[in-house]
Amino acid sequence: ISQSFYIFDNLSLSLVFAQKSLKLAKDNNDKGGEALALNSIGSIYQAQRQLDKSIEYYLQVLNIIRPLGDKISIALVYSNVGANYLKLNKLVLAKEHIEQSLQLSVEINDEVGAAYAHRILAEIEVANLMHDKAYTHLLIALDVFERFKNDHMRLDTSMGLAGVLSQQQKFDDAIKVLNSVHKAANEHSQRLMTASYYNLVSMVEKDRENYALALSALERAREEERDLYEQEKKSSLQSLIVKYEANQKDAENKLLQQDNELKQLRIVEQQSKNTILLLAFGFVLVIVIVIALQLSKQLKIRNQFKLMALHDELTGGPNRRSILHEGESLFEQHRNNKESFTVAILDIDHFKSVNDTFGHDVGDRVLKIFSDACCSCLGDDDHYGRFGGEEWMLVLENANEQYVHNIFKHINVYLADAVRQIHEIPKKTTITFSLGAAQLSADDNSLCQLIKRADLNLYHAKKTGRNKYVMNVNC
Repeated sequence: ISQSFYIFDNLSLSLVFAQKSLKLAKDNNDKGGEALALNSIGSIYQAQRQLDKSIEYYLQVLNIIRPLGDKISIALVYSNVGANYLKLNKLVLAKEHIEQSLQLSVEINDEVGAAYAHRILAEIEVANLMHDKAYTHLLIALDVFERFKNDHMRLDTSMGLAGVLSQQQKFDDAIKVLNSVHKAANEHSQRLMTASYYNLVSMVEKDRENYALALSALERAREEERDLYEQEKKSSLQSLIVKYEANQKDAENKLLQQDNELKQLRIVEQQSKNTILLLAFGFVLVIVIVIALQLSKQLKIRNQFKLMALHDELTGGPNRRSILHEGESLFEQHRNNKESFTVAILDIDHFKSVNDTFGHDVGDRVLKIFSDACCSCLGDDDHYGRFGGEEWMLVLENANEQYVHNIFKHINVYLADAVRQIHEIPKKTTITFSLGAAQLSADDNSLCQLIKRADLNLYHAKKTGRNKYVMNVNC
């Protein structure tokens, strides 16, 4: 239940049920359940931007699962801790924990796990402006992903490598790397990854002053983003049906398996005539069941850890953790360089009435449309993510008030056009949103302060009539 609320960004209720789960696990001396509950609480605090508290709970998880000896899970928790330290810009601690994850992966000969660690270490080195070291980590990771034919991570790592080469002003080498994965980018199942690829190609070609190629790549990126919207609209319902049928089939297979196991036990019981052999069989059977239960618990813990992701499952866009990570990194950069930096909070007006009037399925489609609108209407240097419920957060570099006004207008046009394609919503019905924005000032010491001011401006926009934007007005 806690994880269900977490998926739908109801973090308060998610925390309540995670704490109930933790108490039950402690009362029953269930170490596996206790570790899973603590990990969930850590993830919730991470989503609430309380990263220090999140790390505290992750470290408790480590203390529990180390004696269990599940090095895969231990390596994964080290990776989570390191990622949080990276978000806090504590690069030394981040590197220390990711290297621990790398060491464990090497010990158990988990080459893919080690490759993931190298990929994150590359990100840390980029943050340290150590592009040569980042380049080395990326080459190691890329070699593994190529050997294991992991096309997704091969493409992702190649894009990271091209980005580092671009930072080193090795634009020709960057284009060679991008050309090597051109086919993989075009055949990738996630159009969002393909769009990111062409955005990167456009950026590098622009730096090479090949403006025609840069424009062509940018147009392809926008085409992929439009196709992504159409594809998700058509496949969403079918995916739910397939998932439901697969779960039903899996449940039927488990029942048949349990029934067969029960019949076998009855046959053994009927055939057994020797009391000593029967007792020995029962003793061995109990041991096997206990071991199986322990292995099952560890497997469930491992699978639950892997489910923690950085994207929003409903809309396909970046989630709260992702946009906050981008925001924290860019906030520090622009504050240190004394550059313009803007944060905006967007909220769909009267969204509850959309769900109440047309149903939650239609409401979910409106949320996907709004995410696509944000993605399509932002510039290359802008970022967005689902902040919670029907709220989105924008991170804008070098944006003035006119730029914010243009974004507000373009998203409004996109939203109106797309909503008209939803047959369940009458053509005369208009769905709008409000926007509150705040620019970085000398008094801002943290991203939280900037978000708070943007949220206050959003409240002012709501209070004064909705369907409008308010910027740099603290109410």
